[in-house]
Amino acid sequence: MTQRREEPAWQTIARAVTTYRARAFAMPPTVARRYFFAGDGTRIAYYVTGREDAPPIVISAGLGGGVRAWSAVMERLSPHYRLYAWDYRGLYASSPPKDGRRMAVEHHASDLRQLIAHLGLERPVLAGWSMGVQVNLELFREVPPEAVRALVSVHGAPGRILETAFDSAAFSSVAPTIFEGMRRYWRGLERPMMRLARSRRVAEGFMAVGRGLGVMDRAMDPDLFHDMARDWVKLDLGRYADVFERLGEHDASDLLPRIDLPALVIAGGKDKLTPEHRSDELLRALPRAVGFTVPDATHFGLLEYPEAIAERMLLFLDTLP
Repeated sequence: MTQRREEPAWQTIARAVTTYRARAFAMPPTVARRYFFAGDGTRIAYYVTGREDAPPIVISAGLGGGVRAWSAVMERLSPHYRLYAWDYRGLYASSPPKDGRRMAVEHHASDLRQLIAHLGLERPVLAGWSMGVQVNLELFREVPPEAVRALVSVHGAPGRILETAFDSAAFSSVAPTIFEGMRRYWRGLERPMMRLARSRRVAEGFMAVGRGLGVMDRAMDPDLFHDMARDWVKLDLGRYADVFERLGEHDASDLLPRIDLPALVIAGGKDKLTPEHRSDELLRALPRAVGFTVPDATHFGLLEYPEAIAERMLLFLDTLP
């Protein structure tokens, strides 16, 4: 049986935040970007902020917005925790591997393990959004559960995400064509896309389309979305397609029963990319999971209702031994 998604008090808060409009957030002003080299020589970028003497949280991003998507939540958590975030190999400020085949979820999870070792962290909390949820789960093929203090999943699933996107098998059937088009045509589209991404009006138009399709909520922060769009179009979309395709093939469901850790599973009531029932899979299988739903949040709840997500995370983190 699925565990209770939220206590009555949090049901009240969840309803209240549907009227909250996300204000513009910048990354916390003391964020520092640093680098380390993974075992295969790939340079991985990571970011550090928060109280130096506080318990550590390692944040893994999604494909839709990188670390910047976490900025509002990081701002809220940084007075209380030491925060580390990072860019996946081949994306944003991290270099691509020399061997282009080393872009699967298991390679990103290996980078995460090496980052934790590089930083000398003992039992960090692992938080992930979307792809980051799968990367965090995959880590447990390499490390025992006792090496981690707790898990936070935001709009994530254990795997096979393309098969259930939009609650239809249709997307998984057309996805290979989309990925192949990204690999073949992205260089010709790169400059026009960068010009379009500079326009606030284009970004607002894209958001309007997203709202019409039900994949974005009106609470989406337009300034933060514009900044993320400008970062996203700078990516090598052929490489991005490779990562996305490998992500769709990945599945960590077999690991869930053995991950006996406190876990907070946050879902969006209007998430069409990772529907709420995919979060319920985590709730059923993770032995010590509790859940929380933000009713009006889509897959981009971090940009729509960051205050609600941050506050629920803080309540959960306060309960940890």
